[in-house]
Amino acid sequence: MELKVELKLVIGIIIELIALGLFGIIHLISRENSEKTEGENAED
Repeated sequence: MELKVELKLVIGIIIELIALGLFGIIHLISRENSEKTEGENAED
């Protein structure tokens, strides 16, 4: 029983880390894209 509880905790932590990582990557990508569009607009 203890092993199952620990597995659930570990899996939950891993899922949270993956979700945070994906969110961070998406945030960085969207930030880079917005900076690129701002730069292009400034050139025009």
